[in-house]
Amino acid sequence: MTTTLSSLIEDVEARAPSHEPLDLLAVAASTVDEVTNTADALLSHFVDRTRRAGHSWTEIGTALGVSKQAVQKRFSGEHHDPRGWERFTDRARNVVSTHAGAVSAELGHNFVGTEHLLAAMWAEPEGVAAKVLTAANVTRDDVIAAIDARVERGHRGRGGFTPRAWIAIENSAKIAIELGHDYVGTEHLLLSLMTGVGGLAEEILTERGVTVDAIRAFVVKELSGFEKKR
Repeated sequence: MTTTLSSLIEDVEARAPSHEPLDLLAVAASTVDEVTNTADALLSHFVDRTRRAGHSWTEIGTALGVSKQAVQKRFSGEHHDPRGWERFTDRARNVVSTHAGAVSAELGHNFVGTEHLLAAMWAEPEGVAAKVLTAANVTRDDVIAAIDARVERGHRGRGGFTPRAWIAIENSAKIAIELGHDYVGTEHLLLSLMTGVGGLAEEILTERGVTVDAIRAFVVKELSGFEKKR
């Protein structure tokens, strides 16, 4: 269904507490933010799908009518560290900067998605995320098989993080704060993959009966009285 200007105006007028111009303007501003966020999420979804289909950033840029550099800057996590990067533990940093890319290369993919971040957790076996997944009876082989069932191997080249993967990485710092932690560990990355980002990681875990509540409960129990290791 196409959203038209007239339908948006009608929505603003219906939601505003009154028809006073300032009330209408405030609701209109909120509506613009909502529409923009939804549009960004829609575009990110299809950029993810296009990357998984093996298309290059140059091809995506052409389809969007912008340069390769512009589309990479907007949708790839290659150009800067995530917010709160200085608070990431060594294990979490390794998952993001090394292990996830290694999984992508192993599978012949030219992008790093949420599924690669998930499979990368086992490369840090002493990390809380690996322990959570083991306790949930999810193995790396399970995840790799599930990825293979969804994404074809053999794409050439090496690309950056998909939009969803990048959002999951950045949101992990927010999750750490919500749990009262002053660091970002593999457990926060795992929780972030399951809290509204969407993508293959959440899909794979959900179909195996893993819930975000179960992960959070295990994390809280595991870290109770635990002296974290930097």
